[in-house]
Amino acid sequence: MQPNQTDTETVQQTEGGGTVASSVLLGIRRKIYCFNNGGSYGWMSAVAIAEDGHCLAGHTCTSEGYMRHDLGMDGSTWKHENYDKHYGAGNWELEWVKNPKNHEGIQKAFALNALLPKPKEGEDA
Repeated sequence: MQPNQTDTETVQQTEGGGTVASSVLLGIRRKIYCFNNGGSYGWMSAVAIAEDGHCLAGHTCTSEGYMRHDLGMDGSTWKHENYDKHYGAGNWELEWVKNPKNHEGIQKAFALNALLPKPKEGEDA
């Protein structure tokens, strides 16, 4: 079995009529993509999105140089509780994506994110 591949996959219908693929985890470490979502110096947006499209963490950083740490990379444990809650402890790995427009995995995550139900007004995302 290849990394990030599963032997069982199900498709769920969303409230909006779209579908979201989810898989049965079989000891495979799921990808969480971390990237710079733009902004300007002092107000840079760092984001972590799961391969299944769920946005798991965000942080406002003064510069891109702090983003990896602030999303839990490079020895930091920041945001790890979010990742553990979504995939379970030890079932995920972080990947820094320098150029999201040219990264196949994060583009798939963006497409799945667009299919997720939107929170109702007054609900947390």
